[in-house]
Amino acid sequence: MNLIYQYWDGEIKESCRAGVDAMRKYAESIGAEYIFEDNPNFLRTFFGHDFGGYSPHYGALKPIWDESFDKYDNVMFADTDVFPKDNLNVDIFEMFWGEIAICREPEESRIRTITAGRITHEQDERWAQMMKECYQTPVPRDKHGIVVYNTGMVLYSKQARLQARKQFSDPKYYVDKVRTYGLDSFYTCDQPYLHGQMFAHFDWEEIQELTSSWNSIMTFSRLKGLKNRIFKNYTDEDTKFVHVQFRGADDLDAQTHFNIVNKPQSEWGFVPE
Repeated sequence: MNLIYQYWDGEIKESCRAGVDAMRKYAESIGAEYIFEDNPNFLRTFFGHDFGGYSPHYGALKPIWDESFDKYDNVMFADTDVFPKDNLNVDIFEMFWGEIAICREPEESRIRTITAGRITHEQDERWAQMMKECYQTPVPRDKHGIVVYNTGMVLYSKQARLQARKQFSDPKYYVDKVRTYGLDSFYTCDQPYLHGQMFAHFDWEEIQELTSSWNSIMTFSRLKGLKNRIFKNYTDEDTKFVHVQFRGADDLDAQTHFNIVNKPQSEWGFVPE
């Protein structure tokens, strides 16, 4: 039995409900169960931790730690800003053969070498050093530096969830180490936590890298030497899920999100700024 799980902590806007409706429809079309939780506040209610602004992100890891998910063979977590294309008829669970499946962020390792701001190649290198010293594990690299995976969509087998529950470190231990190493607060969130933990505790061949068509990202970067932010749209004709994560997208209505996900940029009705 397969499950798609989503949640939201905080005020639920129309954009969130649009994402939930689209993913529920997709789950029904492939015969998967679907759960959406309204403000579960998992980090605080399960662990009793509060890491500040990134605390809500740890709800993405609930399928690992919460035993109520053990009845499912496979669980897919997706952020509520991950939208399946309309009438998508490809079953993601049929593509899943590993223990954990995740998508690489296109060009992200290269972009971080030329990005101005908080999340940079230099910060990544400090994080990699922390992982080596605290967890005795290297992190995967490409020719530009450190490979970046996006946790907006992740699949877990039951075996992976049980193994992670036993072996992953308490998030507080990880976050305390991030702060000790003087890293930006971004590195306290779920994405680098899961990225590091899965390579510390799983064999690399157990980690399946899905094509970015399953997590096609739209976002901005501010590049060194450039004042304006650069809009990046990594969707193409093979896109299946669209991750609409640029600033201001949460305030857009359901129809606009449908246009963003399913129509050419010229038909969106607005220009991302």
